[in-house]
Amino acid sequence: MQTLLFDPVNGIGLTLLRIGIDGTSGSPNIMGAAAYADGQACVKYAGSACKVWAAPWSPPAGDKDNDNVNNGGHLLTTDYASWAKVLAAFPAYYKANGGVDLYAISAQNEPDFTASYQSCIFSSAQMVAFIDVLGPALAALNPPVKVLAAEPDNWGNLWGGDGYGPAILADSMATSYVGPLATHDYGSTSAGTYARPAPPAGNTHHVWETECTPGDTGAITLATMVYAAFTTGGANAWHYWWTEAFVPNVNSPPPQVYALGNFSKFVRPGYYRVDVTGAPTPSGSTPLVVAFASPADGTVAIVVVNGGGAQNVSFFVSGSAWPASVTPYVTSASSKLAAGAAITVSGGRFSASLAAQSVTTFVGKP
Repeated sequence: MQTLLFDPVNGIGLTLLRIGIDGTSGSPNIMGAAAYADGQACVKYAGSACKVWAAPWSPPAGDKDNDNVNNGGHLLTTDYASWAKVLAAFPAYYKANGGVDLYAISAQNEPDFTASYQSCIFSSAQMVAFIDVLGPALAALNPPVKVLAAEPDNWGNLWGGDGYGPAILADSMATSYVGPLATHDYGSTSAGTYARPAPPAGNTHHVWETECTPGDTGAITLATMVYAAFTTGGANAWHYWWTEAFVPNVNSPPPQVYALGNFSKFVRPGYYRVDVTGAPTPSGSTPLVVAFASPADGTVAIVVVNGGGAQNVSFFVSGSAWPASVTPYVTSASSKLAAGAAITVSGGRFSASLAAQSVTTFVGKP
């Protein structure tokens, strides 16, 4: 699993970073000069686990049927090749200025959303046709760059609605060039719900949630969204769109940033989600439980989102390589990823108390 990681306690940095492409001039450029430093910080803190990727908001006005970089519009089919050439030039441009190789380029940011700012609309058929042009151009680069698609505004439009995902999977050429199948987490599937649309059976692509800004909604809402993405949504990555509007002071982040740390600090690249049985059906006050394990060293990370009052929980860690103890890390109204006393694991079993309105991660290593 990959996650966007920023640990405000220990400053661990990023493992996944999205940057914006401004190609509206017809030449590759970057949205926000800070993205150069961000990419370097990602590599510094995460090393080979870092993946930096980029997304365009709009082609040049002359390449669109509305002759405007804003307000949606469609990329003209006659300009597929020229726009793909601009995007394919961006990795070299970014490497020359930022010193970092790109992992992937998105075919289009939110192709299902007409925005007053830079935007561009693609139907699923248009998206596939463009990937068939963009994919070979990115694959020919050294090092080769993957296509990330389709990044709809609404998760429901990846698998249903506009049906970008099924269209990509049905096209052998497009699916061969696409790495992660990606979506944003807005619209009818946003904060407060416990389910996300799941990928179809047989899908072999990783699924990335690549943007969400739930605002100042608190730790429980953010943690619930991450929980839903990894459980019912089958996600392998979750990105938080960090903006100054919601995190104006990086030295004093709001609680939802620490709740994200309950996942990102302890669920590291290469971890797998493991089945949880016997957990109650999700409801407004029922603890939500999702667990992960490292195949490399057997570390277990169990994340529990408690949207109700204080309560006790019991766990059984199956298998033969049990940790001797687990340490709880708690985010609540009064705690910011605070470590608690170690809890003994006996015969694979342990019990713990959950604070009201809290997110707790239990971490143990055999």
